[in-house]
Amino acid sequence: MEITLLPKLAGFQIKGKEATVTVTNGSESKVTVDDFVIWNAGEYETKGVRVYGYPFKKETIYLIQMDDVNIAYLNGLTESLPKELNDELGTVDILMIKASENAEDIVSDVEPNIVLPFGDEAKVAKFAKDFGEELVEKTAKLKITSFDEAEETRVVILG
Repeated sequence: MEITLLPKLAGFQIKGKEATVTVTNGSESKVTVDDFVIWNAGEYETKGVRVYGYPFKKETIYLIQMDDVNIAYLNGLTESLPKELNDELGTVDILMIKASENAEDIVSDVEPNIVLPFGDEAKVAKFAKDFGEELVEKTAKLKITSFDEAEETRVVILG
């Protein structure tokens, strides 16, 4: 699996074994699995990819399961998830989260292996600094082969 940041911070592209998933940021976030577009909450499955959309406030939180990796996408979330929703997400390997004031608290609640912050460059830099510089990696692409269960949460800044 390979994850890259789309131009102009428009979202992420995730290339898996059987499909390519695009997650788009903005006021109307969406998930696209090859040519299948998901705009709303619900359960979807196509080309070996499962997508669960959970309504929360005015946003949709997405859980994408592909290639045995669980990816949570939290666009614009500025407050902690309710316990029930956090439990529903289950184990999150990769967390895509907009860098905000409360992002670090949300990361602590979700406990992912990898955090991919996005958004305003200054806010991403502050998030990385607050998280701990020694746990931050900057790269153009994130390549995933497997996860170590004992792995400490790390931040990867794509660009």
